[in-house]
Amino acid sequence: MMKGIFKERLILAYGLNKEELDKLNLKFSTICKEPVLVITSDMGNCTLEQILKGQELKVSLKVLPDEKVVIFNGFQGVYLQNGVKNVREVLGSEPILASTTPNSVKMSLYELIDHLVQERTLYKK
Repeated sequence: MMKGIFKERLILAYGLNKEELDKLNLKFSTICKEPVLVITSDMGNCTLEQILKGQELKVSLKVLPDEKVVIFNGFQGVYLQNGVKNVREVLGSEPILASTTPNSVKMSLYELIDHLVQERTLYKK
């Protein structure tokens, strides 16, 4: 049942401005069927699974942290390597990059972004 949402190559982005989103959409227009799915700061209680399935999302009062995050969905092997390279070309090293996993799609965006920020901190040490 879950496998379906991982098949389609999509990019989800949080914390990017319009110019950065435009650059990403341009860079990935031939790779992804749809434009970048934008995660907004009031979507913290939502999961990636809800977003990917197009379910109704509940607005959260607690705002997500001020970070830039790009999440790859359905990118495997060389597609993921090229995707990372393409994002770094247009956005530099600032955004946290991640890929959807069966575990990450079930986490709330609060949990997921917090986890990614902690991972980055450990990685930088």
